[in-house]
Amino acid sequence: MREPSNLERAFVRFLERPRLEIWLAGCAVLLSSSALFLGFFFDDYLGRYIYSNLDGAKHLFDLYVGGYGLTNANPADMHWQIEHGWAPWWSYDRLLLRMFRPFGIATHWLDFQLWPGSAFLMHLHNLLWLALLVLVTNACTVVRSASHWEASPRCSSRSTTHTGSSWATSAIATR
Repeated sequence: MREPSNLERAFVRFLERPRLEIWLAGCAVLLSSSALFLGFFFDDYLGRYIYSNLDGAKHLFDLYVGGYGLTNANPADMHWQIEHGWAPWWSYDRLLLRMFRPFGIATHWLDFQLWPGSAFLMHLHNLLWLALLVLVTNACTVVRSASHWEASPRCSSRSTTHTGSSWATSAIATR
């Protein structure tokens, strides 16, 4: 087995520094903070409608699975979406696209209950979940030492798709 390079050693030292998770969470939030000043954007308008009490909102909420699906393969439902402007005219009427994301639906519902008119607070809430994602991911990772892989609660040196940590990461990320 070859000796690690100076760059590899420096990278491992960086990943093993105390409170790295807080630094990484802060950087993630800082880099994403421009969302705070965008106002409502793109799918926020759809969310404002489907989480409201307006006519047709409940039906569209059910079709969109709270914002995480597009259609249920029922031609009548797809034609309803087309006629009401929620799907393009060329949509395939037997398309099935639904995702099971109860955590995301719950947090979006909470957003629209607490701050129905404040994009800033909704996006701030989302940034807090991002920080939590970074902290949870960091707590569930490993670091490669010079000789082998070992558990490290302070290191984010690998993908979050590892079986042991993917459930927490995906629950937060799909928010």
